[in-house]
Amino acid sequence: MTQFSLSLVGFYFVSAKAAFYPTYPRFDIVTHFFGGMAAAIFFTVFFERDLKKTNVFFTAVFIFVSTAMAGVVWEFFEWWMDNFLMPIVPGMRLSQFSLDDTLGDLVVDLLGGLVVAAAFLATKHFGKKISKHA
Repeated sequence: MTQFSLSLVGFYFVSAKAAFYPTYPRFDIVTHFFGGMAAAIFFTVFFERDLKKTNVFFTAVFIFVSTAMAGVVWEFFEWWMDNFLMPIVPGMRLSQFSLDDTLGDLVVDLLGGLVVAAAFLATKHFGKKISKHA
């Protein structure tokens, strides 16, 4: 899990340094969507043992809220990079272009988390129906 997290941060640095974000405006949307999915999957796997003890609806809400928290932490990280790291790293580009960009990133993060939460609910719901008929 630590390797995955470090890979994600490393990918972000390489993308920022290579100017992918201003060159390909949709790149930010794709990375936040998959980042939201990755955060949701991470929290589901990390807390799997505890989540098995709760009901399915609570687990889906937990996945969604955890993804929201991860998105907010990431946006603070981007803000920190723009304000503290960018002045000392030559060639680094801005991460936060506007409030609209930040809020859009959070929405796309949540959509990624919502996909994972919906997949989790569908798996649990349809899995029970299938096992009853088997």
